[in-house]
Amino acid sequence: MELTDQDIALVALREYASVGPRTFQILMTHFGEVEKIFDSLPGEIAELPRMSAEREEQIRISMENAPYIRKRLSNLHERGIELTTILHLNYPQSLSEIATPPPLFYWKGDFDALRGNCVAIVGSHAASSAGIVEAVRLGKMISATGAIVVSGLARGIDSGAHLGSLKGDGKTIAVLGCGLEDIYPPENMALADNIAKQGLLLTESPPDPEVSVGRLMARNRLIVGLARSVIVVETTADSGGTAGAITETLRQGKSLFTCFNPNRKGSATNDIGAVQLANEDDWKMVLQYMV
Repeated sequence: MELTDQDIALVALREYASVGPRTFQILMTHFGEVEKIFDSLPGEIAELPRMSAEREEQIRISMENAPYIRKRLSNLHERGIELTTILHLNYPQSLSEIATPPPLFYWKGDFDALRGNCVAIVGSHAASSAGIVEAVRLGKMISATGAIVVSGLARGIDSGAHLGSLKGDGKTIAVLGCGLEDIYPPENMALADNIAKQGLLLTESPPDPEVSVGRLMARNRLIVGLARSVIVVETTADSGGTAGAITETLRQGKSLFTCFNPNRKGSATNDIGAVQLANEDDWKMVLQYMV
């Protein structure tokens, strides 16, 4: 897809003026079009919520990077990395419906995977062997039905879910908390390559930023946003990311399931109204929520 001046301006806002999803919503609510942000009267931006004179100046000078942005996006295209912005007609409806949709995201692989029925499989990065085996099984079984498995490419449960989907010749979407040219964790680079060939890699981060806790946590809203249902396979004491995904699932009103592996006494997910998949074939229940 050929990028427009609006797309370039949006990249400038996001990556050179540090305009996040909420601030972008404020700007677009006021101005209506991206170009009008830069054509606004002096001081008009600074008067908006979350804004200041310094922030206005940062926004205005961000467009000085437009020639570099065009060149960089062209180079990324040659390496198979594409950009989609919220201004595009093919922007996924599922993401547009969340409270803070990403103004843009980078992707590599089969974009059509975003149009499928998606089930998110998440859980601890420090999962037990039994938990990972179960994630692989679920990924394979769910993919066999034609559904798309969504997860976050993290160690443990995420990796198992992606691997299961690939083993079942299904499609899987990995939503990253890093850039597409700096895969995290690094040991999952080969897995990421395979996902790009058989599914989709997606991130709202620029291609090569350093990974951060904030980016890793922020991707939860996209994982949940893409999915119609969310399965938590295993939680551990340090499952902060999984807890964030559970919170996001409840916030977005999506169906939440827990696998039989974590449904032990004291499991946090037992206290929040999640549907428990207590038997090996209970995963089929998830499909009832895919209509």
